[in-house]
Amino acid sequence: MAEATKSITSRILDLPPSCIAFCPPQPRLFVVGTYYLHPREEQDTSSSHAGGSKADSEIDASQSSNDNDDDDEVVQSKEPRPQKRSGSLILFDLDPETSQVTLLQTLPISSAVLDIQWRLCPSSSTVSSPPLLATATSTGSVHFHTLTSSSSAAPCELQHISTHQLTDQTTELCLYFAWHPTRPDIFGATFNDGSVKMYSTSPIHSPTSPNKVTIQHIATLPSHSLETWFLSFSPTTTSDNSSSVYTGGDDGVLLVSSLPPFHDTDSEAINLPTRLRDRKSHQAGVTSIQTLPTASQSRELVLTGSYDDHIRLLSLPMPGYTGRVQVLAELNLGGGVWRLSFLFPPEQTDAGLEMMMLASCMHAGTRIVRLHRPAQSGGGGGEDEGEWEFEVLARFEEHQSMNYGSDVQPGVGVEDGKGRRRRKIVSTSFYDRLLCVWDVEL
Repeated sequence: MAEATKSITSRILDLPPSCIAFCPPQPRLFVVGTYYLHPREEQDTSSSHAGGSKADSEIDASQSSNDNDDDDEVVQSKEPRPQKRSGSLILFDLDPETSQVTLLQTLPISSAVLDIQWRLCPSSSTVSSPPLLATATSTGSVHFHTLTSSSSAAPCELQHISTHQLTDQTTELCLYFAWHPTRPDIFGATFNDGSVKMYSTSPIHSPTSPNKVTIQHIATLPSHSLETWFLSFSPTTTSDNSSSVYTGGDDGVLLVSSLPPFHDTDSEAINLPTRLRDRKSHQAGVTSIQTLPTASQSRELVLTGSYDDHIRLLSLPMPGYTGRVQVLAELNLGGGVWRLSFLFPPEQTDAGLEMMMLASCMHAGTRIVRLHRPAQSGGGGGEDEGEWEFEVLARFEEHQSMNYGSDVQPGVGVEDGKGRRRRKIVSTSFYDRLLCVWDVEL
């Protein structure tokens, strides 16, 4: 069994952390999103009534159980009244040498934070603006903030630009947010009713409107029958920016749709068909999806995490090809695999192809996982190479509650002189409100 890693430093946050994201252009900085479910006695009994949602469950249930609060909604008249939620964005600085964590800013949010994502502009993009953070909330809205500083000597802070309501009702939740990998003006969002939608944005900064964002609904994707927990784009493979989008739902289904190239002249939202529907690979909800590079012209590789405690490598038919979804490798990580992210880009060596991943495994804590495919004698990296294998290299288990948010500090890592690289990790846990910093050598 992989040896347990110990924290370098830790701290207790004011509110339960639900997500975390380092800022790639400024790798010392990271933001934690928080999610607070208000006790029922704090709420105005005259509030409007609306039905509860299973999307409340995963984060709300863990907080409620810790507060010894009855997990059932209080029924007034004929319908249950949802509990009020609020949250915050907390900006920190992490010194990569000393591991000191410095609080820079706490920004209250009137609704709970479910996801945060920095916009990544490709090198070929003409967009030039400060780092942009998108926040998905429990009221179905998305908030945009930029990272600014009043002077070179002043610390950075988040500046609110705009808020946009994506749902018809504020009782609906925006669960996940994803920027398009090569079109920084396009993003996707998922919701607790199972729906998935694409939007376009105006330029974030322009001479005529330096602090204004407008959005337009441009496409609706196939829905899941329950909450859609995750959305991921494939890398674009053609010059017209067409790509695939993958979604995972609480129904245990993986859906794949082909995205057309979107043009600025498009005025009406389009409905996109399903290209692939996989109901058999997962035994519970699909909560994380990452696409991988492949040399195959007919199959694509996708990593998934699931509530069924497993990480899986799937082989899917490419657009224009037929065939079944194949599970190439899987491993039980001991807890629901809520999120997956790469520690390093996939590396091809003489020994084969390998990649390192950070896995947030809910009640089991955090895992460092290696995916490896050995090269065979005379092989050229094609489809007939060796078998794929998962291996847990390290585990972090100081968290005493659900580990939803973890991230790795950007950069190539510090080499120790023996060919090993050290990466710095920040992980969080929900109802004990714990934030930990730790190292891993790979």
